[in-house]
Amino acid sequence: MEGIDEAGTEQIFAFNAALKTLLQTRPAKPSTGEPLYFKILPTPLGPMLAMAEKRGLVMLEFLDRPILMREVEELRSRFGYLIGAGDTPHLLQIEDELNRYFEGSLTRFEVSLHTPGSIFQNQVWEALRQVPYGTTCTYGEIALLLGKPGGSRAVGLANGSNRMSIVLPCHRVIGADGSLTGYGGGKHRKEFLLRLERVKLQIDEQGQLAF
Repeated sequence: MEGIDEAGTEQIFAFNAALKTLLQTRPAKPSTGEPLYFKILPTPLGPMLAMAEKRGLVMLEFLDRPILMREVEELRSRFGYLIGAGDTPHLLQIEDELNRYFEGSLTRFEVSLHTPGSIFQNQVWEALRQVPYGTTCTYGEIALLLGKPGGSRAVGLANGSNRMSIVLPCHRVIGADGSLTGYGGGKHRKEFLLRLERVKLQIDEQGQLAF
């Protein structure tokens, strides 16, 4: 695949093998028959898995994310999707927008989203989507915004359940102490994305942010 290096090619091979095995097992919940199409997209940070249904983009994750197959299985078993490769308008749109984002010419994603999850999770994810390009926030600030002071831990858990890397920008969330904190795509990717967005901060060797 054009734009994919050897490591990325190995990730794609491993994903295809794991997906084939997954689809040969019986889902815990009968399928609703709703198609969920996927496409692998090359990026400067490695290949990403994009998944979409008719209402919008459902997932955008790095292919080497350790819990990726667990997330795919949850979409299949809990929400009853029928998974298959293919192109949809939403997948074509995110491919174009992601390319422009990494080129530095796009600062806000406009692709429609469909984010299966709890009411609270969707509140957190929507708050994430409103964090402006080139800025950062903390879990505590999101909790306050949602009217849940002291709810930083719950916000962090919902943030960790986000299946929409970059588009729902959890990379813009930092610790109250200024640390990079955890990021499902890895700290090196979080730092890359913040630098790409020209966030006005300095990152020292310990991963601390200095404004």
